[in-house]
Amino acid sequence: MCYSYPKKIKIFNLLTALLVILSLLYSMTAGLGAYLQPCYADTVSVAGMATKAVEFINTKYQSGESIDGYAAYVLDLAGEDLMAVKWTAGGKTLKNKIESLADLLGDSNSLITYITSTQNADGSFGPLANEYGTKAPLLALATTRADTVGASVYDQVNNSITLAVSYFKNGYQSGSMSYVATGWNFDYRCVEALAAAGEDLASGGWTKGSVSLKDRAVASADTVAANPAAQNAVSLAKELTVLRAVYPASPNINILADAIIAQKDTSVPGQIRFGGNIYDDVLVLTALGKAGRLGDVDQGKALAYLNTLKTVHNNSWGVATGAAWGGFNPAESDLTAQVISALSYFADANNHGTGVYNSIQDGLTYLADIQDPDTAAITAQWDSTFATAETLIALKSLGKTYDEYAGAASSWLKVSRTKTIAQCLLALSKWNDDTTRRDRLANLLAGRQKHAGPGQGSFENSVYSDMWAFIALGEAGRTGGIDSAAAKNYILSKQGADGSWGETFGSDYYADFLSTTQAIRALTYLPDLSDQPVQTAIDNGLAYLKGLQQADGGIYSTWDDPAVDNSELIVTLHRLGKNPSANEWKNTGGLTSVDCLLNNIMNADGSFGTAKNVFGAAEALSALLMVTGQGNPCTGDNQPNPNQDEYSVSIAVAGMKGTLLFGPGSVAVSADGQWGKTALGALHATGLSYYADPSNGFVKNIEGQVNSGMNGWMFKVNGAVAAVSGKDQPVSAGDRIIWWYSDDINSSGPDWNSLLN
Repeated sequence: MCYSYPKKIKIFNLLTALLVILSLLYSMTAGLGAYLQPCYADTVSVAGMATKAVEFINTKYQSGESIDGYAAYVLDLAGEDLMAVKWTAGGKTLKNKIESLADLLGDSNSLITYITSTQNADGSFGPLANEYGTKAPLLALATTRADTVGASVYDQVNNSITLAVSYFKNGYQSGSMSYVATGWNFDYRCVEALAAAGEDLASGGWTKGSVSLKDRAVASADTVAANPAAQNAVSLAKELTVLRAVYPASPNINILADAIIAQKDTSVPGQIRFGGNIYDDVLVLTALGKAGRLGDVDQGKALAYLNTLKTVHNNSWGVATGAAWGGFNPAESDLTAQVISALSYFADANNHGTGVYNSIQDGLTYLADIQDPDTAAITAQWDSTFATAETLIALKSLGKTYDEYAGAASSWLKVSRTKTIAQCLLALSKWNDDTTRRDRLANLLAGRQKHAGPGQGSFENSVYSDMWAFIALGEAGRTGGIDSAAAKNYILSKQGADGSWGETFGSDYYADFLSTTQAIRALTYLPDLSDQPVQTAIDNGLAYLKGLQQADGGIYSTWDDPAVDNSELIVTLHRLGKNPSANEWKNTGGLTSVDCLLNNIMNADGSFGTAKNVFGAAEALSALLMVTGQGNPCTGDNQPNPNQDEYSVSIAVAGMKGTLLFGPGSVAVSADGQWGKTALGALHATGLSYYADPSNGFVKNIEGQVNSGMNGWMFKVNGAVAAVSGKDQPVSAGDRIIWWYSDDINSSGPDWNSLLN
């Protein structure tokens, strides 16, 4: 897509100036013996803190940050109307976005199912919902329809094509869509897509004033062919494309092709190009390829030009993984797919080891790497449906079969992650008007339960995702659809000797606070809660959690974000019918987790915990909805936290197999925070679960991904791989920190821009 879009303007300088002013005011009032609290001079009610949490999440949402199903679930518990204007961004409400994601989740998501699932009610596609956004999806479905005969998606594809054709036909008949081959709306490619869909453009609804759409298209092309020198190569290519689609026997096809070839630009030695940019060039090459005329072009020189705009793509491990093409941006997924389509017509497209073949493989590798693991979409900044359609067209142009691009063994087929499904189900569990979606997701999870082998009774045999699923099914009232006895046995089998829940990697067991609280709650949704083994497991789990109580009354692991852990404890006790303020939950100073929640968790900016992210705010909000009272939410000792001792750094955490575990985003580090103002302190501030050796700060495990042999966790600051441990690497305001799981000790890790993309 050749659009130029304005970039968002950042206001970091303004925020910095405000912080400086606050710091100066604090210094002035300190001399008078009074504190200028950067947080709150007076006590704040629970309701006030809950309001702050909602406002913080809303601010993040309006700034473009995505909100997952869990946060939406908590917002609903707080009484928020997620269909209101307040929760509308990008033209869609938060509820609509969660519903749209829920509709895309499944066990066999393909490029085809993503395209059909993102069709709008009027037959258009994607967020653009216009002719431009619809032509590529229609062309993609039309060119692959014959391949889907006998497949489960055949009816879905047929219905989608029918709707799209009606969308164009209604627009054409009403006069809102007038054919202009070289226009931006109902253009050459729209007609090409309709012809590919099998439409008879010479009759029926395609006739207006006794002139058919086919006649208009042919007449336009013939007029241009009569004086081709008056047109540029791009306009000629558009007429050539549509003429070949509606009248393949026309003698003017070769006239147009000859005129295009005559306009090739050879001004740069060793290169051939057409048009004024790569978008034009790809369009022209594709048109010549479809007309069978690329043999008249020096394809080596044509490739040489294309590759001047080719960029190596690094995956989240920092390993070179294919390449992308870009015009406005270095890597554009839709353009990359279009380049592959153009190259598919080159003579060496299938000749292993040639430059053309290697370029095609580079592009395919890049597209596969950025494919969404939950929906199978080929992700793009503005229109993922368009990029996904272009990818499907490219695969078909390469001669790929249905089994290769959508079959059960295809690498392009995706199974949505259990945690994503569970979080969406949590949100849907609160929306009583949406039982159909709720039932579909519940059945999707139930169908994944393992009935034999390792992890029997689970969904993925991982405490990090399974507990989310058990709780979601419980909240939705759908635990009756699973084998509850097997589920109970699985949950109990994951408990460690110390009473915690966690995972074992190799011979090492890693306790996880969040999984422990979630496992206890999960058990309460299953039958036979009063069974002695269940009660013993819950008691041991609670004893483990109580053993983590801190001086401020909070119960949390020093490795985690206290806002998350402490709030999870309160929610868990509430689920068990226990009072978190009772004597049994007081420390030696008489403080409880509720005291910690009210006094030490909320930050001056309305965020919560050390990570200061949406997840921390959502967790805190869920706990605030269950307690009463008021507090003074500053720092642990109720004193101001000077701004000069805290600043923001940027961080991203990339795990195994290209999984982005955090960011890229910003966190706050402070002198008195866990690990201080260091790279390890920044990791701690993300709120991810991790284990670092207390003596040397060597990180062995992040989110259950454990070092193994020469493979393991590394980090770098501002592009420089560190030579010291995370606790010994200081960081400054604005630094960029990347932690990544490396399978090569000599790897320099992922590039920041590649992680942003």
